[in-house]
Amino acid sequence: MIGINETEALATVFANTRKKKRNIDLLTLAENLEFLKNIYKDTGKVAKKVGLTKEMVRELLLPLYLPDEIKTLVRSRKIDRIGDIVEISKIKDNESKLKFALSLAGFTSDDVRDLKRMVKYTNIDLNKAVKTLTDLKDQNLHIIVIDVKDSTYKKLKKKAAAARKNVPEFVRELMEEFAQEGVKNE
Repeated sequence: MIGINETEALATVFANTRKKKRNIDLLTLAENLEFLKNIYKDTGKVAKKVGLTKEMVRELLLPLYLPDEIKTLVRSRKIDRIGDIVEISKIKDNESKLKFALSLAGFTSDDVRDLKRMVKYTNIDLNKAVKTLTDLKDQNLHIIVIDVKDSTYKKLKKKAAAARKNVPEFVRELMEEFAQEGVKNE
């Protein structure tokens, strides 16, 4: 929000609350409303200035109070309905909020399990894992996270090296071959 001024914030709010289709995500809209709230010092005054109800302004500010992982989904417009954000906000614990948010964003229970494995076994930040999975889903790609014994991994690594590939490339090719054979046999 660096470089924003009152006029720009008002224009952004007006342009994105007067019609069915918004040009910005709900988090950006909330940031503009928060900027105005800091100027006018009161949600009621903001509501009056922008021509919305106080309750609507309160709801539009809710994305600011979501966990970062969910903000990522809002920023990328995977969650883009204020009603969904209101429902997420009603949930008390952050893990349940995230599970619900991911289901709203089109993530399956398998995706949620894979996210948990990514975080647990790679020490990747959950926010980054959500963004990675979101970006891949947009490209119709999927991540499969599986646990393998060290001895199995060493064998895969050796076979991959012999094929002049890294382990993920080698396993991907094995899976694609397996899937193709399954199609032929059906």
